[in-house]
Amino acid sequence: MLTKTKEQIMVEINDISKRMCHPLKTTALKYLKEAIEEERFEMCQQIIQVAKEFGADRWEIKNSLILRS
Repeated sequence: MLTKTKEQIMVEINDISKRMCHPLKTTALKYLKEAIEEERFEMCQQIIQVAKEFGADRWEIKNSLILRS
């Protein structure tokens, strides 16, 4: 029987939680879209860092950067 170490379990939990839709990640991506739309480009880098901290990947960020008409 194969048992997992505490460290392995914690890594798995971290991986799963990063993939989950964290409310602050969603909010940061929304604010990023708004900053782009309002041409407040000086705020974008800081917002991107916050989104990354809460699990946003590069595709989610890229999607937020695309303006839709």
